[in-house]
This record gives sequence, C-alpha cells and structure tokens, in this order.
Amino acid sequence: TKTLNLNAKYSFHHMINHGNYKPFKYNFIATGFLNKDQNVKTAEEYTAVLNGEQELVDNWLAYIALGWLRDEFKNYDNKLSLTIGIGKILIDDGKQRLVIKLGTAYNIEEFTNGQEKASFGSLNEYLEYNNKLNEFSNLYIKLGAMENFEDMGEDYEAIALLGLSFVLSENMHLSIEEELSYDNLPATGFKKTNTKSIVKVGYKF
Repeated sequence: TKTLNLNAKYSFHHMINHGNYKPFKYNFIATGFLNKDQNVKTAEEYTAVLNGEQELVDNWLAYIALGWLRDEFKNYDNKLSLTIGIGKILIDDGKQRLVIKLGTAYNIEEFTNGQEKASFGSLNEYLEYNNKLNEFSNLYIKLGAMENFEDMGEDYEAIALLGLSFVLSENMHLSIEEELSYDNLPATGFKKTNTKSIVKVGYKF
C-alpha cells in the first residue's frame, strides 16, 4: 500500500502588558493536513485560528477567537467563526492545567457541493487539559462542541483530541495526536464521524 501523509503547523504566542492587569495573551495557529492512499487524495484540511485571552480575577478569563477552516472532505469550502466568551481556570499548579470556556459565536459556512451558504449563531463549549508528565513529555486533551441556536437538539458538532508531545532537543519536539470529530447534520453524502491520526515533528525558532 502506497500512502502519503503530510502535515504542517505554524504558531506564535505573545503577551501585552498593560497597567496593573494581567497580560493580554494572544496566539495564532495555522495548520495543513494532506493524506493520499494509492495516489488518491483521501483527506485535505487547512485551518487558521487567532485567539485572544485576558485573565480577570479569581481565575476567570474573557476570550475572543476568530477561526477559519477549509476541508472539502467535510464539504467546507470556507467555514468562518467569531467567538466571544468567558472561561475559568480550574487547575493550574505548574504540572496540570484545566480550563473550561463557554461562548457565543457567529458562523458563516460555504460548501463545496453547491449547497446554499449558511450563517447562524451558536453556543460553543471548550475544555483543555494539560499534564506535564515529566521534564520531556506532556499529555493534552481538547474537547469542543458547537450547537446551532436555531436547532440545538439536532444541529450540533463535537470534537475530541488526545495528544502526547515529547521533547527531542532544545528546539525540537515530537507530537502524536488522535482526533475524533462528529457532525450530527452533515451535508448529503458526507459522514457524521471522522477520525484523524497525526504524527509530527516541530521546530521552535
């Protein structure tokens, strides 16, 4: 079996100090994923996310996120979302960190199969857990869900990601991830459930 799997990720993180408040944190993450099996393309996905986060008091935080997705294998030519919400840091002891977030989003979806463009508001939930297992490895879990305000019982999506990262050198790391996504109302001809396995080597400049 001849299989080709390519993935790439670019990210940067920055903080802005202002007055007596905690720093405003923001980051940008862009990813690309391509898979071919016997020279037939079986997956191709591109994403970009710009996040901003401001810690408030008693471990509460406010956040804003602008996201973009293109994935013809999920019928998305362009998927845009702008989310504003609040969150709570439940654990942050230097070894473990657990954060939950709740927000509202405005979504625009353009499809590859000629389906009519959609725009709607949604309720978004998010959980992120990190556990520094030792000096060289880190376990992370990310869970997310989106529910369309217009049809919350039927139109919803969920995603779960489990990952392990290992330090290879001062500037290099290895990550292994398994991702499961679910869309209760996919476009006609598309699956409700998708899985993705990713192994990648990163370099920090």
